[in-house]
Amino acid sequence: MNLTISIVQIQVQPERVEENLRAVTTLFGYLPPAAKHIVVLPELWSTGFVEDRKKMAKINDNLVIPRLKEIAKQKNLTIFGSYIQQNSKSQFTNQLKIIQPNNDICISYNKIHLFSQMNEVKWFVSGKTPVIAELFGIRIGLSICYDLRFPDLFTTYANNGAEIIILPCQWPTKRISHFNTLLKARAIENQLVVAASNVSGKIGNTAFGGQSQIIDHMGNTIADAGEELSAVLTRVIDLTALRSWRKTFPALKDRQIDVYPNCVIQ
Repeated sequence: MNLTISIVQIQVQPERVEENLRAVTTLFGYLPPAAKHIVVLPELWSTGFVEDRKKMAKINDNLVIPRLKEIAKQKNLTIFGSYIQQNSKSQFTNQLKIIQPNNDICISYNKIHLFSQMNEVKWFVSGKTPVIAELFGIRIGLSICYDLRFPDLFTTYANNGAEIIILPCQWPTKRISHFNTLLKARAIENQLVVAASNVSGKIGNTAFGGQSQIIDHMGNTIADAGEELSAVLTRVIDLTALRSWRKTFPALKDRQIDVYPNCVIQ
């Protein structure tokens, strides 16, 4: 079974929503037609991390999401990306949404691991629930940026049948070696595909590493956007090979999850 995945990389302009939307829409124009096509956008690509979360959440709801719904229908795309959102308790979340071509109801996931070093915990409330989306008969685990450092989340997804992980990011250049290593580790240890879309260029004084990637179930990098300020890469993923590998090398079945809580310190 084949699935087409595209990763989009842009330089995010904080609060300049129309400009960010225009950059993404331009890159959509380079996407090839496909029957089953997933597109991954970076973390908070439409607004960046900004102080006026209420205003940005409204713009996302009233402008960005409706525009993407139109594009998804026109181009037959399933679009993944994260956004500032406001919940019913007037709290703000960093939320990954899935916009499908023929469905106005968005599947969503709220970022669980908030990056305390940059006070993300003061900006957003943490998600409490891992989410697997079942699309095209494939289970897809949802995650955002800093989640990558916490392997238990990805193990949970693999144990529940996920074959693909989606990861929108704003990962800085100074730690990009960690990004590259952890992407491969999560793919190899869980025998799944990881599709990560990162921000490039500078935001304020922070340089972002780009290198948006698709890693296959063997840990091979099959797409890498490098440090380009604007890029989109598309690959066709053969899930038959992934499923065959899981059968011939059953590491997931060999895990002894029930034993781990019994750790003894002597």
